[in-house]
Order: sequence, then C-alpha cells, then structure tokens
Amino acid sequence: KRALALSTQSFDKRLKECKAYWETKLKNAAQIHLPEKRIDEMLKAGLLHLDLITYGNEPGGDLAPNVGYYGPIGTESAPIIQFYNSIGWQDIAKRSLAYFLDKENEDGSITNYQSYTGETGAVLWTVGEYYRYTHDKEWIEHVKPEILKGCDYLLKWRSENKVDSIRGRGYGMISGNVADPEDNF
Repeated sequence: KRALALSTQSFDKRLKECKAYWETKLKNAAQIHLPEKRIDEMLKAGLLHLDLITYGNEPGGDLAPNVGYYGPIGTESAPIIQFYNSIGWQDIAKRSLAYFLDKENEDGSITNYQSYTGETGAVLWTVGEYYRYTHDKEWIEHVKPEILKGCDYLLKWRSENKVDSIRGRGYGMISGNVADPEDNF
C-alpha cells in the first residue's frame, strides 16, 4: 500500500522540495564562496552532512553531535560544534554543547564515551569558543555551575599529579586514557 501511494507522487515535485529544504539550510549559514567549485561544494556538503548526524528534536532541546558511526564524543564532537559556530549556527552549537553539559557527572567529569577521560577539557574549551563567538553572557550564566564543576574536576586531576617522582615526566598534567589505545600516561 505504501509503495503504491508513493508511486502516485511526482518525482520532480519531491526533488524540487528536497532541493529547497537543503538550500534553505545553507541560506541560514554564513555565505562562503570559494573559487574552486569542488572545494566550495565540499564545504557546503560537509555542513549538511554534519547536520544529518546531529540528532535531536526541533525546534529546541539538546542536540547530539554524533561522529559518524559513533555517538557524541567530547573530543571528536568539539570540532563539529566549533564549525557550527564558525558558520553562524550558534543555536545549533549551543544545543550541542548542552548535550554534554547535561550529562556531566557529579564529580564534574564528562565521560560520555567508554573510558575516554579527555572529553571534559574538550567540551570546556568548546564552551569557551562558543562564548568567544557569541558573547552570550546569559547562557554562560545559565551553565556556570557545570563549567565551574568541570574546571574544578580538571584542576583536582592535575593536582593529583603534582608529585616529585614525576617531575620532568608529566608533573601537574592530567593522566589517563584519552583515546582508543590503552596508553594511560
């Protein structure tokens, strides 16, 4: 029944609607025109691809900026969010950041993906980049408790590594598993 209903629709009409939908998305982004057509099209296609893999409900609420096959990862979603800022999609960037801040652990860490311990810093850095682009003081005040808790977490983690036995080998730096390989240093 569904196939029969679809077969009665005009392909050309649907194609026109589809093009209009994606062109509207691009019109809401910064208008960048590069002289090399292939690269110009890749920039636009890249933005639309990221839009496709950032999940959530419209028109509001958190957005999950997935990294392809995987769900959101603070370190790998950060460039996606920063690209949204660069292209003028500040609302999308803010809603994507909210995804991570809303999942912050009691100790201030953000460990959204497996045992990755590098997510907290990446998310906080991206919050800073969001503010640098927008000067959105109202939102920063709103998420200030999460920001401070995350900063305290990182400072405490650094303090744990302020021991004389590791001077010259990571004194005062964070430690832990920050990526796929088990290289906890």
